Amino acid sequence: MSLFGGGVWMTANVSSPDAPLEPPFDVFQYRVTPNFFAVAGIRFLRGAVWADAAANPVVLDDIVARRLFGAADPLGRQVRANL
Repeated sequence: MSLFGGGVWMTANVSSPDAPLEPPFDVFQYRVTPNFFAVAGIRFLRGAVWADAAANPVVLDDIVARRLFGAADPLGRQVRANL
């Protein structure tokens, strides 16, 4: 775990039941509030900003999405993150 920009970076082990051939792998995880992307001036390439923090949405970067799902659309797919 390390501090960065006032938040905490941690690693998570991710996998997906929608990608059974890809073994679990480690990624960096950063927990943010729903307004983080607007405040940081970051726009989504695909998908939408969420308003309900209790929903536990996952935002994947393009590299992780491609590794899990290849060329398939990652929107609406399941991701498991073992913290």
